[in-house]
Amino acid sequence: MRGHISILPALFLSLLSFAVFTHCSVKERREGCPCLLLLDLESAGPDSLMVWVASGRDFSFADTLAGFSLYRVPVPRAPLRLLCYRGGPLDIPYGEACPPLWMDTALLTGAGEAVRWRPCLHKSYCALRLDVHGESGPLAALPAVRVYGHVCGYQEDGTPREGPFSVDLTCPDGVGTVLLPRQWDASLMLDVRWGGVLRTFALGELLHESGYDWTRPDLEDLSLFIDFAATDITLDYPMFQPGPDQETVI
Repeated sequence: MRGHISILPALFLSLLSFAVFTHCSVKERREGCPCLLLLDLESAGPDSLMVWVASGRDFSFADTLAGFSLYRVPVPRAPLRLLCYRGGPLDIPYGEACPPLWMDTALLTGAGEAVRWRPCLHKSYCALRLDVHGESGPLAALPAVRVYGHVCGYQEDGTPREGPFSVDLTCPDGVGTVLLPRQWDASLMLDVRWGGVLRTFALGELLHESGYDWTRPDLEDLSLFIDFAATDITLDYPMFQPGPDQETVI
């Protein structure tokens, strides 16, 4: 993750929490004592989680947690930004697809003795399945497919990070899948290439016109049929639209 994140081991934070709270007596004024953030991880599954907590510019904490059902972090009595995720890094290197990220974010106020947060991870990638065919079926020599746009990952608040994104896809037997990050606009593009660019499709606009919702907590997967002979594509999205399967052809 980018930014000024300080990484403190779990054991150190547990000792720090004990030291701070034994110093704050119930007989004293407690405005200066920290709040205790309780991370309820029972429903988050057994796999390790990356957790990041920040308050303004003066406090940040990041760690990888595993094996905890309840984890305690002393935090300031101030507004808090929290992020919990698994599945890969938040930054997507140019030329690579989005990792299979599951994420949750929260805005809390550490105003009292303690504040509790139970992460509920959401699917933060779209698996786009490409089916490339010619006039008589799968092509023996397939063209390359390139998907590119302007989101290169996620920021620490869980929103899309602006930056160049591009991934080339090979489709053995005419079929391949690419994972896409959450988008904030309709700028995604798709090139069919064979030596040079044969045709460019405004993929983001196609998804927008078809009703795909990038703001859903859990992103739905998509199927895209590319007819190389007719140079058109068919979008099939049976999962996020209720009722019969929907299709859009351009």
